[in-house]
Amino acid sequence: MEAWAAAALFFGGALCYRFLAILLDLGHMHNTIKSTTDQIVMLLISSAQDIAFIKSLKYETMKNMDMS
Repeated sequence: MEAWAAAALFFGGALCYRFLAILLDLGHMHNTIKSTTDQIVMLLISSAQDIAFIKSLKYETMKNMDMS
């Protein structure tokens, strides 16, 4: 095999490796971002439920104490 053909195969393999590594990195980043956004949504839902519960306790306490 001539040197130019060997060099072309080597650099072609290196470019393919970099391309596949970037694609895998993008896939992993997509999964991480999706997981993080799902967790953020669950945190917001939980916070909204807790705030609604605290408000109901507040109004129930005010009603029991004849404040309002």
